[in-house]
Amino acid sequence: MKLKNKLKVFSVLTSLTLLLQLIPPGIAHAAVGNSISLTLGEGTVQGSVSSGSVTTHDIDMNIPANKMVILSLSGVSAGNGCVLKLKNKSTNTEVSTKSGGWYSLSRMIFYRTSDSVNTKYYVEVSSSTSISYTLNVKVLEAVSFTKQDTKSNNSTLNTYCISNSPEQLDAANELGENGYFLQRSLIQGNANIYWEHQNLYGKNMRFGVLLYNTSSSPVTVTLNRRSYKAWPESSMAMAEVWADWMIMVKKADDSGFTSTVTIPSNSAKWICLYTVPYHTTYPSSPVYNTFNGVIDISIPTGVSLYCDTYIMNSGKEDYTLGNVSKAVSATGTGDSLRGSGAGAMLYTWNTGTTTITPSTPYNIAIGGYDAPYINPGEKITITDSSGVSKDNAQNYGVVYKIIFSNISSSGTVKGIIKCNPKVNTNLAENPNTSTGGNMFVTVSGTGISTPVKARLNKSNPEVTFINSVPKGQQVVYYVVISGQSTMPLEISFTN
Repeated sequence: MKLKNKLKVFSVLTSLTLLLQLIPPGIAHAAVGNSISLTLGEGTVQGSVSSGSVTTHDIDMNIPANKMVILSLSGVSAGNGCVLKLKNKSTNTEVSTKSGGWYSLSRMIFYRTSDSVNTKYYVEVSSSTSISYTLNVKVLEAVSFTKQDTKSNNSTLNTYCISNSPEQLDAANELGENGYFLQRSLIQGNANIYWEHQNLYGKNMRFGVLLYNTSSSPVTVTLNRRSYKAWPESSMAMAEVWADWMIMVKKADDSGFTSTVTIPSNSAKWICLYTVPYHTTYPSSPVYNTFNGVIDISIPTGVSLYCDTYIMNSGKEDYTLGNVSKAVSATGTGDSLRGSGAGAMLYTWNTGTTTITPSTPYNIAIGGYDAPYINPGEKITITDSSGVSKDNAQNYGVVYKIIFSNISSSGTVKGIIKCNPKVNTNLAENPNTSTGGNMFVTVSGTGISTPVKARLNKSNPEVTFINSVPKGQQVVYYVVISGQSTMPLEISFTN
């Protein structure tokens, strides 16, 4: 080969090498799929990816900073070998703030954008096996929350307490008379105590919540409101106790309702004690033998008390109360959702004017295993008596308070809550389906005369909680997710 031709070949190879260096790894051999068109912040696209390969889908609009972007697949059991990524189009780098990606079917993953300007993004789909899929993309507001107590004071005290583990109660080593509490943790200030368990003992049982004062002085506690219910009484029990909370119900237990309770030093007292029924129509069914409740209390400033929960046989209440100091923890189940932490209420305030049009609704997602890691301030860490801390997996029994200083719109604004089946692939088909999840939610606030209670599933994925949101004034809405397992929950203000 002549020198001149050698130089030409070298020049071409050098240029090709430099060009390849500019293409990020994983992109050079990517298949380019159809782009995703977003309408009202939501879009889907059909696609496929070959084994060990990558397919990319451009998103057809720029996305501003501080948005939550949810990616998921439907129409396929993708498996753990499938990975979804949201990437910046100009830098080909994955968005760094993320959570999820572990869902075995949908591969759902949450991102929060942080670029200072509107940015073009694309979705990368990779898989260890060849699959065809429907890719779902949702863009919502990533909102910030502030932790409060039950009286709307900003607070870092342990004002949230949950007793949910062991959830299915059927063993001797869970009984109070045998020396076991279900939950024990320190609470303070203006606090909510929420419980949800399942009575599988095959008969009616006794359930109690007590406060244990280990100090050298008596403590007087105020009971502000209380409610409890079980599925043998109502299949909407999970939502109904929070409807009672929202209208300040003070439900009597075996001893009636007393507004104040004084707990002597080194002693304990029941603040709720009642009979939990057993469902005779659906015996041994965990779902149909669910019971739950909530108590709102105020503890004096500077005082911490232990809150315990117990399941007992009838007639064992006094014995259990007298042996509180010797009680030990029953073994937790699942994600051991029990303990206390800051955040009886979480509030977000949209100051200024929020303008809503048919093409620009206001949408947020709350709760679940991942949204609290995307929305600043939403994640609640709980600690039990053993000192073990964990993140509250789904924010059950947390009161969300959403405030708008002013909503502006040329049309009527509705408030809607939904579990999107495209994102929540584990939704039950209907209320009677034994597999999958139903979401229980309760809403109250400005313009709502009676709290709205809903049980969401594939046959009923959304509920309109208000048909006409008042405009030109401050509005406040309270939302509680009280039970079962499908997340996240979407809240939309739309025309």
